[in-house]
Amino acid sequence: MPEATRARSTPTNAPGRPVPFETLLSGLAVRLINLGAEEVQAAIEEGLRLTGRFAGADEVRLLTVEGGSLGHELAYAWLGEGARGDLACSTPDFFERFPVAARMLRAGRPMVYAGLHELPPEAQAERDYLADIGLLAAIAQPIMVDGRLIAVLFIHCFRETRWPPELLAQLPQVASIFGNALARRRAETRLQAQLRFETLLAEVSAGFVNPSPEDIDAEIDGALAKIGTLFAADRVFIVRFSRAPTGTEGALTLGWAAPGVPRTDPHLNGRLFDESFPWITARLREGRVFVLPMDEFPAQAVAERNYVRKAGIASSILLPLTVGGIVGGAVILDSFDRHRRWDRLLAQRLRVLGEIIASALQRKQDMAARQAAEQDLTRALAQVRQLKERLEAENLLLREEIELHQSHEALTGDGQAMRQLKSRIERVAPTGSTVLILGETGSGKELVANALHRLSGRRDRPLIKVNCAALPETLIEAELFGREKGAYTGALTRQIGRFEVADGATLFLDEIGELPPALQGKLLRVLQDGGFERLGSTRTQHVDVRLIAATNRDLDRAVAEGRFREDLYYRLNVFPIRVPPLRERRITVTLYHLHYFVLGLC
Repeated sequence: MPEATRARSTPTNAPGRPVPFETLLSGLAVRLINLGAEEVQAAIEEGLRLTGRFAGADEVRLLTVEGGSLGHELAYAWLGEGARGDLACSTPDFFERFPVAARMLRAGRPMVYAGLHELPPEAQAERDYLADIGLLAAIAQPIMVDGRLIAVLFIHCFRETRWPPELLAQLPQVASIFGNALARRRAETRLQAQLRFETLLAEVSAGFVNPSPEDIDAEIDGALAKIGTLFAADRVFIVRFSRAPTGTEGALTLGWAAPGVPRTDPHLNGRLFDESFPWITARLREGRVFVLPMDEFPAQAVAERNYVRKAGIASSILLPLTVGGIVGGAVILDSFDRHRRWDRLLAQRLRVLGEIIASALQRKQDMAARQAAEQDLTRALAQVRQLKERLEAENLLLREEIELHQSHEALTGDGQAMRQLKSRIERVAPTGSTVLILGETGSGKELVANALHRLSGRRDRPLIKVNCAALPETLIEAELFGREKGAYTGALTRQIGRFEVADGATLFLDEIGELPPALQGKLLRVLQDGGFERLGSTRTQHVDVRLIAATNRDLDRAVAEGRFREDLYYRLNVFPIRVPPLRERRITVTLYHLHYFVLGLC
């Protein structure tokens, strides 16, 4: 048994006079019911003393089950005269060493023997070990909570002992009291761990709010130190993967190391991570977590197995870091002195923290790329202008000329502003992108929407039009998203909304700046994932709609004044088109126009 457990044990010279069962139950109830987590420790140890006296045993041990193994870090014991401190029940591989006992305990059945001759024939491993240490009689009572094994109560005698039937019948009640106390302590411990994690999450998140590129590295170092401390690791470091299918960027470097742990690793010799550990690199790139020693290295992981042995790593967790669905690296925690219980819950928490750090690293890389892009901006713009001029100078095929003429015939004017307008219409119409049309009242925004629809791949479906300013605020939600019968007073029938009507087609929202704030969030959701619910319904509808919006309002000012959602504005403003007012257009009067002008006078 570990030193920590021996220090908590309560030696005594003799089992003492047996305790009556009623005295035992009342003593346990007084000590273990409604205690806080910090008081459970001493109360359980006193309860074990009473249990030992009740059973007339030489020693009593209570071990919790953690991650499928008997935990030796959270163990309790009452040791009488001649007790042993190194019994196998105190080791985490108990279930592996003694399969017969493991099978019975996990099924909720106690294992009882008054002498080694009473053990079943198949329990040879148990019999050999017990004979070796002289443990001649024992009871292993499983402690179940909600049908799950959470602990085992061991009652030992170093002499053959005939256990009374009434003792065996009464032990489940004793185990139930211990189980409730352990479950309460475990729940409170998990709650405290959750609170510590949430505090750390808030601290790490706050540190990465709008940092400068120069501050990101310092914030990452601080975050790794906090992670290592919270998860009781000896060192924490990050590996960054290259954008290619294979390869890493830079040698393996430690981000944080506990006091006394070196920050350099002589076993790596400055080599790249993927070159040193190809098997684990491939696993991480697939987005899979690896926890040592819970997971085992396969035969092909020769380099990984040799490194763990040479470096003396007892426990390790390797977690892929994902940003935007792409694995960009990994965060690795190592422990050297003892096995850590790094379970899947810890992996989930660590993944959240790791993705925050990975996002910060990605932001730093994006900032550097943006700065480099700005340096090339002038040359790129010059090339774009040259390409634009060359394309505009080329003659279009006759069919394209006819189609473009039909699409633009209602847009009067042939000046530079109108040519640019028509050019932008031609560029964005086939793409399916959301378009925001800006212009004064009467400038022809609806005509632009018509042209965009006719030149798109949805031309065979209708263009559905909604004027947001023409509908009262109480009806516009039902008009856009539909309603169920009885959704509100007067809703006598079910109504299909314009978004459902426009499924597979184009929806034109005129005067989008007049949309009530309450509906702006719902419209944003449709733009993000195509989902919404009818008024009065909880079932989500999904549609494929291309959205064209128009306004004569200054949406930038509306966003600044809080009248229009900023995130919705950016979703709409994917490809803005400004329609010039009539006063800025040059209109050529042809004989065709004069002909109809004269007819109008006659």
